[in-house]
Amino acid sequence: MAVKCPICQFENSEEDLKCAQCGEDLMLSGSRYEKPVRMLKDMGQKVADSGGSMSREKLEGIYYHIVEQLQDIMDSTRDELDSNLEKLRLEMAGISGVEEEDIDLKGFVEGFNVAQSMVNEGIGMALGALMNMRSFKDVKEGQTQLDLAITRVQEGLENLEKLSIGSAGLPLTEEGGTPTPIEVMTSMEAVEKALEAISTFMSDRRDIHVGTALARLDEARAILARYLENRKEEAEAEAAAE
Repeated sequence: MAVKCPICQFENSEEDLKCAQCGEDLMLSGSRYEKPVRMLKDMGQKVADSGGSMSREKLEGIYYHIVEQLQDIMDSTRDELDSNLEKLRLEMAGISGVEEEDIDLKGFVEGFNVAQSMVNEGIGMALGALMNMRSFKDVKEGQTQLDLAITRVQEGLENLEKLSIGSAGLPLTEEGGTPTPIEVMTSMEAVEKALEAISTFMSDRRDIHVGTALARLDEARAILARYLENRKEEAEAEAAAE
């Protein structure tokens, strides 16, 4: 069976380790979110090495193949996100006292839209950069533009991957079917925001982020304390009823 090169689309034999046409390593592995970034980097290197000899038709052919790969990733990630969130809604419907507003479901959708915009912005920048490099008029400027474009695409893809993994890990029930207390989930979100604030502080050393982290930790502590108090009251009520 032929093995199609992800860069130039040449059909190689199963025994080939590298593409017979462009030299691409056919054995390189990586997640679906990593491959388009690698493909963009490889494409930039090939355009630079060509010394302006790569035809516009060939460049656009490779570029639009990468665009198709990115669109497939965004479409499949959105499908996964919708499926995971619908599963979560169904679980929430079966748990007394849990409302959809208790978990930021909209945040996942908004996060997807932001990540998708980042990918689209980056890939749009990449075409102009590659054309500059191909023309050989300003290879250095073109490479700088391409590096910025690749960074933007990579950030967007990393966010998409996090959304896919995060939404899949949201179920309110564990393997044994025991409901995960909403208070515990909410406190975890507060702790994550505290860690984000600390990380930001490490970058810019602004004390306001330390204050934010403390406020989020206090929030998590209060939520868990309320949960324990409620559990204590429930246990006492059950004992009194027996």
